[in-house]
Amino acid sequence: MVLIAITGELGVGKTLTLAFLCWNNWYYKKREIYTNFTLYGIPHIKITRLHDFFKLIPIKATEEEILSGKEKFFAGDWKRTKNLVQIRLM
Repeated sequence: MVLIAITGELGVGKTLTLAFLCWNNWYYKKREIYTNFTLYGIPHIKITRLHDFFKLIPIKATEEEILSGKEKFFAGDWKRTKNLVQIRLM
């Protein structure tokens, strides 16, 4: 698992960078894309609730699932991710 943090001032292209990373992982690496923001032209699964996010992480994985090599890519925009966390805390 890799965690990448993209930080910066308002309007410097953080969400654009996330969109590029989504496209790169979909087009070249053939990964399933999960986001909490809308992507146009890239098939993705939109995560709107924290419960949906936790479905990405299986509680128990079989050996076959681990060795199959199926990789997923989640790109979360903090403005929207903050709402996911607030729903969980309520």
